Amino acid sequence: MSTRKAPSPTIPPTTMFSTFLTFILSVLLLQIPPSLGATYDVDVAPGDRPVFEPNTLAAEAGDVINFIFHGRNHTATQSTLDSPCTALSGGFDTGFVALAAGGSSPVIQYRVAHTDPVVFFSSLLDHCARGMTFTLNLRATPTSSSSLEDAYITPPPHHWNYATATVSHAASTWTTIYKSFDGIPPPVPSDVPGDHRILVGANNELEFSPSNISAAVGDTVTFEFRSGTHSVVQSDFLTPCQSLEDSSRTPGFSSGFRPTSASTTGFPQFQILINDTAPIWGFCGAPGHCGLGMVFSINAVESGPNNFSAFQGLARHINGSENDASVFTSSQTNTFGHPAQNNGGMERDMSERGMLWLGLLLAWFACC
Repeated sequence: MSTRKAPSPTIPPTTMFSTFLTFILSVLLLQIPPSLGATYDVDVAPGDRPVFEPNTLAAEAGDVINFIFHGRNHTATQSTLDSPCTALSGGFDTGFVALAAGGSSPVIQYRVAHTDPVVFFSSLLDHCARGMTFTLNLRATPTSSSSLEDAYITPPPHHWNYATATVSHAASTWTTIYKSFDGIPPPVPSDVPGDHRILVGANNELEFSPSNISAAVGDTVTFEFRSGTHSVVQSDFLTPCQSLEDSSRTPGFSSGFRPTSASTTGFPQFQILINDTAPIWGFCGAPGHCGLGMVFSINAVESGPNNFSAFQGLARHINGSENDASVFTSSQTNTFGHPAQNNGGMERDMSERGMLWLGLLLAWFACC
């Protein structure tokens, strides 16, 4: 007696097509990235200058930073706000990147993982101590409404002329040519030169104390570092958070970073000599400190528009960057308004997603 084998159940064509379509849509949805991040270019040592340019950015998670190396053997090494010149254990580090003669500038990418502040420095020689740092998402807390920010007026530049003065001091008399700023007396040396002490970071505050002093020709000013990691860098009135050398190619003083801890027995010091009566402007070069108002002035004319309050207000207004804050919003262009030239990180991710999609599709056909 023969037995009839039960027919195998069949899947209606419409059901098979529906299942296949659902599978394909699910895979495609998995491949849609949460956001197509922006790509920013950061030049490392452009023109062989010890700077990152720009030196600060605001970026979103998923954005890509292209570190473009232009000069010598620099690095982009992650550190911390408290120790900007010490590599963070396990942090991002490009290692020393050599620039081949006649070759193109190497590019190494960093993908932003979060919106917390991140600090980088170059570990070449003393370049970090001279201020070669780059920060992500470091912003001063706004202290005014947007309407007040919109109404902010940048102070005018210094007005000055070359002047000639006859100076008598002790038993000597001489004629000198000097920059005569409005409201500034001729550069007459002090009969009894003195020393002015300015505390840097006293009581763990981000400030110079006092932050505005008057000093005569021949006097000295001693900066005493009391806490944290700070520096003293000369700048210009209209570029308060950029070294004088970088902003105008004019040599200026810089102490380098002087770290101080609770176990420090003697406070580090840095001293300058006052050789004329022109206003002197300066700031702390630690990441973010200038934008929080950590600046100082010597011989500022308080009766004019170029006074200490205007200088400090300008530093806070631009948040420690020499570019307008609106430039640093996340977009599909780099910080100078041009499309970034290298988007390899994003392209690599999309390529990996495509391979995953193809593998899943082949697996479905194999089993079904």
